[in-house]
Amino acid sequence: FINYDEEFVYYDVILKQHNASNVLEIGCGSGNMAKRLLAAGYTYCGMDLSEEMLAIAKQQLPQASFICADMRWFSVATKFDAALIPGRSLSYILTLEDLQKTFNSVYNSLHENGYFIFDVINADKFMPSINSHETIVHTTNDNDKIYSRESIFEINAQNPASAWNWYAVYFVQQEGSSKTEIARDFTTLRSFYKNEIEEVLHQCGFEVVQVNDRPSYAFDTLVFTAKKCKVPVYLSQQ
Repeated sequence: FINYDEEFVYYDVILKQHNASNVLEIGCGSGNMAKRLLAAGYTYCGMDLSEEMLAIAKQQLPQASFICADMRWFSVATKFDAALIPGRSLSYILTLEDLQKTFNSVYNSLHENGYFIFDVINADKFMPSINSHETIVHTTNDNDKIYSRESIFEINAQNPASAWNWYAVYFVQQEGSSKTEIARDFTTLRSFYKNEIEEVLHQCGFEVVQVNDRPSYAFDTLVFTAKKCKVPVYLSQQ
């Protein structure tokens, strides 16, 4: 359902603005962005928690570097010009403590003055819109087949301020035939507020360079660009 050509063009502009040529993509999945970044000449490494998704990426892009790791605690031997987390993958982080661990790990993966570029679902807009009685449908065409996803969002009882549950059913349909269910999914996610993100970035040694509103196919999104400072703020104040 994501238009990866549009995703690449958007982030390519930001990476070029900051002269980033060596990129770590966190939450790379099966390699959709990797393929486009490599074709554009970036030095690339992809990271994901799913071995199954990485197996697909490695099969499609045997020339690329991929590592299996958790974004909350990882280390890399090579420092990067930029770390990129697209596709609202930070939604899988459910606590501020884990967000700080993630940002610390990213900080340590970057060169001095490196850049951290990522998007999040805008909680200020998304959380008030949740209606558990509403079914949201997204469709896309691929190889003469119509794929659809029927979603229900509901507030998560453990964290009603910013966490939510996503129930999804996936279908495929060929022209002239009825749709067939192919998968079901349930996930608990979190939408962080702008001030929460900015505070944790500051604590972890990043300076916010820019925050852009960017509507996506399903969510109102905020895109952050942050620069690594020489010393994390919480250390420089000790």
